[in-house]
Amino acid sequence: MFPQKPNFFIVGTAKAGTTSIYSYLKNHPQIHMCPIKEPNYFASDVRLNEFRAEYRKSVDFNVQKYLSAEYLEEKHIAFIENKEEYLQLFREATDQKIVAEISNTYLFSKDAAKKIHSFNPQAKILIILRNPVHRALSHYRMDFAVGRNNNTNPFEAIMEDYHQKNKGWGISNLYIELGMYYEQVYRYMKIFNNRQIKILLYEDYKKDNSKVLKEITDFLDIEDIYSENMNNILTNETTAFKFQFLKNIQKNKILRDCIKCIPTDIQRLLKKFLKQRVTATALLPGEYDMLMHLFQKDLDFLEKYIDFQTKWN
Repeated sequence: MFPQKPNFFIVGTAKAGTTSIYSYLKNHPQIHMCPIKEPNYFASDVRLNEFRAEYRKSVDFNVQKYLSAEYLEEKHIAFIENKEEYLQLFREATDQKIVAEISNTYLFSKDAAKKIHSFNPQAKILIILRNPVHRALSHYRMDFAVGRNNNTNPFEAIMEDYHQKNKGWGISNLYIELGMYYEQVYRYMKIFNNRQIKILLYEDYKKDNSKVLKEITDFLDIEDIYSENMNNILTNETTAFKFQFLKNIQKNKILRDCIKCIPTDIQRLLKKFLKQRVTATALLPGEYDMLMHLFQKDLDFLEKYIDFQTKWN
């Protein structure tokens, strides 16, 4: 049987709760989510061979080997370029009403909106936006936690990236550029019917995820299965468990027991190092306003164009 065709796309933005939403939607009986959370197929202007070496190494994998497995295991990210390989990602879909995927490149990409529309003009699009300063800071903290950015000053790190000459997804970090939402949103709204697009705010989701998930199920015209008493916990927040070895420690009793054998002073130094890596420093007074100033004109255009109040200060 030929795989079902995806008809629902969550297009970003990055660091706005898409991993958390994926974890909820994949368990909905009327939704089949792509086993690769971010296949990035339609972002044809975002290509692996252009990425900086360390980032390319972290996201590259053998697509043919993955697809040759009897069952497709869950994976966070890939950059699929072949259409047949992309469609095979949905081969386990059965009679679900919604066949979906999430790729945060799709909002930033200049190609994705047109290519998604060409692939399925009836598709529904979900866009999730976040206060762009908070988004940039969260993005920086993630990079800092996993060692992609070693600058301990977040404002300096964000501005250094902004002033880089060579920019692009996987090339630079795009802390500022990913938060310039107006043109990104406009690319979808000029192609898709307004009824096919839903725009949500991360801040609303963080405040009451059950309410926002109900908005999503209403948008998709499927059953609301999410309890009003759900815990408002977001997955994929930047924590020490971004480190693979810490995930292993968490799961492995032998490793946990080994840690207990390390002298207390060494444990204390290790904890101090890890705390620095995952929390980083906050913005100093005035730096938030300076960063928000960079976004303000873009946000003014966005709110006027889509008649949508972001409530960001």
